[in-house]
Amino acid sequence: MDQKELLDKIRHSAEHIEVPESLTAEKMEEKLRQSEGQKKIQRRKIMVRWIEAAAVMALVAAGGTQLGMQKEPGNVTEARLQTTLEQTAEADTEEMTADELQEENTQKKMTQTEGEQTADDGTVTGYSQADSEEQLYDALKECQYQTSYYAKGGLGDSVEMLEESASADSALMDTGAVSSSADYSQTNVREAGVDEGDVVKTDGKYLYILKSDSSVKIVDIQSSEMKLVSTVTLDQLNESIEEIYLEDDQLILVTSGYYSSMEEQESDVYAVDRYTYAAVSVYDISDREHPQQTERMTQEGTYRQSRKNGNYFYLLTQYSPSIGESVDDSDVIPLVNEEKVTVNNIYLPSDLNQPDYLVVSGTDLSDLQNPVSTKAIVSGASDFYMSTDSLYICCQNWEHGKSSTQILKFSCADGEITASNMAELPGYLNDTFSLDEYDGYLRVLTTEDGNGESNNLFVLDEDMNTISTIRDIASGETIRSARFVGDMGYFVTFRQTDPLFCVDLSDPENPEILSELKISGFSSYLHMYGENRLLGIGYEADEDTGIQTGVKLSMFDISDPENVTEENKYVIKDAYYLPFDYNYKAITIDADKNLIGFVCDEEYMVFRYDEEKGFENVLTYTMSDNNYWDGQEACRGVYAGGRFYIVDREKVLMFDMEQDFALTDRLNWN
Repeated sequence: MDQKELLDKIRHSAEHIEVPESLTAEKMEEKLRQSEGQKKIQRRKIMVRWIEAAAVMALVAAGGTQLGMQKEPGNVTEARLQTTLEQTAEADTEEMTADELQEENTQKKMTQTEGEQTADDGTVTGYSQADSEEQLYDALKECQYQTSYYAKGGLGDSVEMLEESASADSALMDTGAVSSSADYSQTNVREAGVDEGDVVKTDGKYLYILKSDSSVKIVDIQSSEMKLVSTVTLDQLNESIEEIYLEDDQLILVTSGYYSSMEEQESDVYAVDRYTYAAVSVYDISDREHPQQTERMTQEGTYRQSRKNGNYFYLLTQYSPSIGESVDDSDVIPLVNEEKVTVNNIYLPSDLNQPDYLVVSGTDLSDLQNPVSTKAIVSGASDFYMSTDSLYICCQNWEHGKSSTQILKFSCADGEITASNMAELPGYLNDTFSLDEYDGYLRVLTTEDGNGESNNLFVLDEDMNTISTIRDIASGETIRSARFVGDMGYFVTFRQTDPLFCVDLSDPENPEILSELKISGFSSYLHMYGENRLLGIGYEADEDTGIQTGVKLSMFDISDPENVTEENKYVIKDAYYLPFDYNYKAITIDADKNLIGFVCDEEYMVFRYDEEKGFENVLTYTMSDNNYWDGQEACRGVYAGGRFYIVDREKVLMFDMEQDFALTDRLNWN
């Protein structure tokens, strides 16, 4: 009996059978959460009787996301922070001060945990390489029954909450999106030289557009009339495309997939087997009309993020192991290209508090079947930052009503991922742009919670030792955005007004706050706009109440670090939603082209900036009702030559920038 026949039989048998309340999807979900400590199911065998199969299949068809936590932005919001604090307020354990946390971390660095091994490729303080699959099983099984979501490290338990993993962050020059000498836009990325996937890419001649149906449209834009050249579709019907990359004549697809099946174990007893994975596929597009797949790799787990540095690709997934009654009945080691990760490349923390893995592979795009290296870290990773040389994995922890951030450092040169060291700092990160590597130093901004918020700046050396701090900045406020540019740092805190801080980091051992500018509202996004200007986009707010009243663009003059001023501002009244708050790649900014483009509420807006006139709104396009709610974050503005393109789920619009952004062509998908 094949799977289709089995499913048909189940449906037919279940038509006249009333499913007991204890076997409803809701009750099954509740039981699974109780028994699994709220962990997302990826590979699991479930034994069911024939009449129970309909209920089980309903859960399987719905997918693992129904069994996870509700999706939220990846950054720690005030609402989640407040919820977490409320959950932990009843704890009668003595609270640890921030200074005590730092002292404890120092002691950890001085004394290795008993039983830790020396890794061949380096060690991470507080972590050890696994000895065997049996050791992994024992540790994970013990952890499974001792943890709950709001325990220390609990934020790592929900993949859905963390997939966005960033609020509005971007950069220029040393810190992100780069103005290219090429006459076309590039993806707004976190780090110069480290590319990120997106839903739209261009090489100046073609647009490569990821559609919601998991196809990629290749559109010729070399003439005044756009032309659909070809469509790339997946051979694997159980996969969906997450992001795309572009490198010369290579199109790279990052996909998520799942596999599920049912096998009869005995009469009327079946096993349901399901697991998730991510895949990377390379297509040769030298002939745009006939793309051909040339390379492919798979990695078990839920897709988290990816990065590309030159010809080397880094894939990050979160793997939730299956813990059975014995090691033989379990799947505790993730698969990469259907091969188990070697045990000595799996790192266990000395303080194991949740069983999920972060799996990281570095591979050459010309040989995806043979990754250069793979590491699996049992860790509740919440944020990631990759410089040109290092990968930083951030784990947000809550314990005794206070937050801390554990930062693991791995070198990642030429696909080789090598353990380096770890630091633990008091407070939580606003987003990944709250940390930045420059000249061998890591600069980190955190917000401490407890009886009231305060903010800190830490500077760490190459060995992740803290060499300097500035503590208790803007008491009672929280960090809303940050940008590091060379040896200068800028960050915004907010309660009712927006203090923009300017920090001199030229002497890493003695950082100094040079100025503090207080204005109404706050910037949730900062971006360098030329040499002496800093663009801030966020929200206007009432100075007395802090209530938001609209969207605000600010241009700051930073030519004098000791006297930063707001040169001009522009307020979009009664506007409240900016998709790039949750995905920084949704904004287009190029100072050389003098372009600022983003979605605001139901409109795509393009601005130019003039020193005398301030911000000028040169284009406003109203999104249609049927793509407003599901297409905002997928809407992109890109330019090539003298033309600007707005791409959404339904169409591509072409505007002539030299003719006051006049609409000149339109390409509909349907």
